[in-house]
Amino acid sequence: MALDSNARILPVTLIGTYDIQKKSSLKVTPNKNVKMVVDMPINLDELSREDKKNIHSYVNNIIKENFEKNINKTFCDCYNIKLVRYK
Repeated sequence: MALDSNARILPVTLIGTYDIQKKSSLKVTPNKNVKMVVDMPINLDELSREDKKNIHSYVNNIIKENFEKNINKTFCDCYNIKLVRYK
């Protein structure tokens, strides 16, 4: 879709969502911290033809790098979002 519209892609990495809801569970655990890392926009005009063909892998690699770089950080240059349950 981004290739068809030539829109910029904004890679977003969410760290800590597994603590909120485990893969095989419907139970949501409130009051957990999630880090959100928003990377620089990717301008498709600046990519090579090969990178455009593999845009999914290109973006996925950016997200993986951000995850690995920030997984063990308590505080980083990211937003800390807290999930709270409203009654």
